[in-house]
Amino acid sequence: MLESTLGQTSDVPSARMRRARHRPRPSYAAVVTAVAVVALLTRLLPLVFSGTLDGFRGYDDSVHYSAAVHLLAGDLPYRDFVFVHPPGMVLLMLPFAWLGSVTSDHTGVAAARLLFVLVGTANAAAIALLLRRFGRLPMLVGGGLYAVWSAATIAERSAMLSPVLNLLVLGSFLVLFRHREGPTPRAARGAGLLLGLALTVKLWAMIPILLVGVLIFTALRSRGTLSYIGFGLLTAGLICAPFFLASPGATLASIVRAQLERSDPITGTALDRLGFFAGSTVPLPVAVVCVAALGLAVATVFAASISWKLQGRELPPEFWWSVLAIAIVGTLLSSRAFFDHYVNFAAPAICLCAGAAAARLAGALRSRPLPLKGAVAALLAAVFIVPLAADGLTMRPGRLPGQEELTAAVASHGCVWAPFPYLSIMSDSLSRAARNDCPVPVDQSGIWMMTSAGLPVPGNASGSRAHSDRTDIANVSAADAVIIGRRHSSYGVYQDMENVLKSGFTLRQRIGIFEVWVRSPQQS
Repeated sequence: MLESTLGQTSDVPSARMRRARHRPRPSYAAVVTAVAVVALLTRLLPLVFSGTLDGFRGYDDSVHYSAAVHLLAGDLPYRDFVFVHPPGMVLLMLPFAWLGSVTSDHTGVAAARLLFVLVGTANAAAIALLLRRFGRLPMLVGGGLYAVWSAATIAERSAMLSPVLNLLVLGSFLVLFRHREGPTPRAARGAGLLLGLALTVKLWAMIPILLVGVLIFTALRSRGTLSYIGFGLLTAGLICAPFFLASPGATLASIVRAQLERSDPITGTALDRLGFFAGSTVPLPVAVVCVAALGLAVATVFAASISWKLQGRELPPEFWWSVLAIAIVGTLLSSRAFFDHYVNFAAPAICLCAGAAAARLAGALRSRPLPLKGAVAALLAAVFIVPLAADGLTMRPGRLPGQEELTAAVASHGCVWAPFPYLSIMSDSLSRAARNDCPVPVDQSGIWMMTSAGLPVPGNASGSRAHSDRTDIANVSAADAVIIGRRHSSYGVYQDMENVLKSGFTLRQRIGIFEVWVRSPQQS
């Protein structure tokens, strides 16, 4: 009644009140800030203290950086080199590839990892914002869990695909649930734009795309759904079209067929995979309790949402979060391939459900004595949050020794070949090799995926492994220096390549587990 009276007196106060409803209250803003600070520290400090900010951080992020370095040098993914994901990540990494070309690959990679630290921080803050209608405690539970949980931090200290995917999905939820009355046509267009971008990063985006499509259809029917689909297709099409037009067959083969036809052996049982949700260092009994608590939170939110619907009310936002969590976890447990960082994709939906479940638990305990509330909170922290937080602070993998020595050993060589891009980055030779048009591999794992599925790779119409091996021999033969690890076979160096090394190169230096071979003077 008061708002109606004010609205009749002047339009200005009413507009201000409407805007104020959508701003976080100061106390809520403090919670979001606290969550963001914790998330920033849990991602940044282990990188700094372990010395891995500019060094080895695993295989995948070196592939993403390497692909951008090659694009900067004029090579197109799919047409000129193998990249088995949509091109969004390559474009995102392009500024860091440029920075590496004018400074060093160490600097370029370090800057990229700082960006992903900020992406992870934004993800935690977005979860807290989405939970603000439940109150401060659920915001702290959901956002705080994401800030410290190893399932979140494992991928957000490196240039990985899932953190960007998570940010775009959470952004679409923020747009859709901005108004309590539900999605608007404008929100549907915004969600389409964000999830269209997500599809250019990783095909896993199809899971939230389909879910959000159903959400929008239930709220806005066909008109809003068509707008959502149209904006999504337009966004994804504008980004992918240049690469598709350059090489339609290779683009489809690399992005779609390589993933659908990949023949990886099944990686671990479902129980093994569930263990990664708690963290690899958490004792099994504690891991079981943690995973059970996470599953209970999702199940509770789903059941409460269904009960709400049976009472004739609209499905709340947390229903969609629980369905997304169930869909993603089910996909991860049943997929043919699995790696530990895959759990990052499920973490936002699970944390949103954890926050919503905390709200229900807080409501049930509201009339209980304070000591009981404190005991419940302490129990949950002891058996649930603390183990997940402790594992999330562990840096794996650690810094590989010898980076400075490798860099110095090949500094005078313009064309340095290494079997994996992380070795080229560690030795600060990747951008230099790309500028000199040296054939340095971008993604050996992707090549193996393509060839094992019988798909052609760039410059290799047959797609046979033997042809690929001959190409590697030619590339090694054209190099000024080679960095390889011991044992050679563990680094993709088979007998014919080793013969080329021993006949045309001299072992110059052993640095830790690595060897530096330089072209023999008589072969120059």
